[in-house]
Formats: sequence, C-alpha cells, structure tokens
Amino acid sequence: MWKFLLMTLTVVALSDSARAGFNCQVPERSPTRPTSVHQLRPEDVDVVGAIGDSLTAGNGALAKTPLGLLTEYRGRSWSIGGDKDVSSVVTLPNILREFNPNIKGFSTQIGKADSSDAHLNRAVPGAFSADMAKQAKDLVQRMKDSKEINFEEDWKVVTMLIGFKDLCDFCNDKKLFSAENYRDNIQKALDILHKELPRTFVNVVTVMDMVPLFSELNKGTICQMLHRYFCKCVTSANNDVQTEIQDINHKYQEVTNELVNSGRYDTRDDFTVVVQPFMQELLPTQWFQ
Repeated sequence: MWKFLLMTLTVVALSDSARAGFNCQVPERSPTRPTSVHQLRPEDVDVVGAIGDSLTAGNGALAKTPLGLLTEYRGRSWSIGGDKDVSSVVTLPNILREFNPNIKGFSTQIGKADSSDAHLNRAVPGAFSADMAKQAKDLVQRMKDSKEINFEEDWKVVTMLIGFKDLCDFCNDKKLFSAENYRDNIQKALDILHKELPRTFVNVVTVMDMVPLFSELNKGTICQMLHRYFCKCVTSANNDVQTEIQDINHKYQEVTNELVNSGRYDTRDDFTVVVQPFMQELLPTQWFQ
C-alpha cells in the first residue's frame, strides 16, 4: 500500500498540469490505534513530517519566472504540503487527509522553515546530507513541544529526501561528498528518529539520477544559466566527470538501500524505515510524455 501510494503521488505531483480525483475506498478508522507498525493503515496516521532540501521546501512549485524559484511553496510540497485538497493539489498529506481529516503537521502557503505555516516541514533549501541530523532533531523537538500532538500515542509518517546538493558539489570535494559520508549522514538522522520517535513510519526516498536531469533538460539560455548556477559540477563537466558523478549518484542509491535494509531500524515493533525507490530509474523525459 505505502510504496504504491508514494509512487502514484510522485508521478502525478511531478506534472504541473496534473489533476486527480480520489477514487479509493476509505475504511472507517479503527476504534483503537494499532500498536505495531506492521498493522498501520493510512487512516491510522495522525501526524506527518518531512526533512530535506528545496524539493521538500517546495521551491518554485508555482513559479512563472526564474525569480519565482526562490519562493518556497511549502503548501505544494509533494511529501508534506497541505494546500487545498487532493482533488486539486496531489500531495501525501492531502491523500492521507481523505483517510483521516484530522491529520496534523503538514505545511501550507508559502514561507521559510521558520514561518508559522511551515509546521513540521523542516526542510531547508540548499541543504546537504550533513544537515539532516540537525533537521531531524528540530522535527523531533517540535513534535514533543506541540500541544496538538499526542507524542506517545499518535502514529507519525516522516519523509526524507536529500542528496542533490551533495552531488552538485561533488567535484569540489570528492572526499567530503563521498558515498560513505553520505551514508553516515543519513544514518545519523535516522538514528535520531529511531531513538526519539515512538510509533513512526519513515520514508527514505533515494536521490534521482542527476546527470540526465541536467543534460536532457539543459535547453534554452535561461535554463542553461540556471543549471550552471544551481549545479555547475554537472552542467559544466566533461563526459568523464559526468560519468564519475553518475557513478557516485548510483552509489548514493546503493548505500541508502543497504542502510535501510540492514535491519538497523527494525528493532522495535512501533518503528520502521522503508526505502521509496521510485526516483532511482526515473528519467526527466518521462515527466513530459
């Protein structure tokens, strides 16, 4: 159920013109909350949260000009946005709200991480994997401090997507942005969530292949200028360097899968981490077919 839900969400949300109806049958919420994550159903989820970079912050989601890319449309973020409803804005929280209208934590409107409408969207544009532990701590503390959240009893879904900035700076410091360091950074964040959060389902989304993204969509003067600004390592690299970046990109995906599937986070019945792999083989050209 969960992998299908996230895969469907991403395919639809990546299309700017997509509009979806909601045709799933919504069962009644259980009279008692499940105690095992293996019995968790969408209607049991009470809280959503997210950590990451500009993709989670919603940068440029409704932008009409290059300047609009600086605006954080957090209410439209695919994993944590809650603007409108699922009939017009397809996001994970809006899907879950069809099952539980009282879900909490989703972000709305526009604004930075410290804005009042950001709620449990703790993503920061330009973040590196090394920033995930700090964001995880912030997320946990905000859940603990919230008067709307029953910290011990409420079921939580937390989504993490990170790695784009690491890859875009790889050529500047190959040791700092190695796959081993990337793995250690996301492990530190997941360790915090595992230690601190009861009743939690964590989605770790593997970072997509960056080279096709910046090569196949690098058309037009404006796009080329923006790509050089945001990811010079990829867009200005020769074929050999691009191949090296693509190799490390795939290594990021590999170590993410290895970490999550190692069993490190399967020590409690009320907590799990799941890899959401739908971006691993996603090609930019598929978005516009």
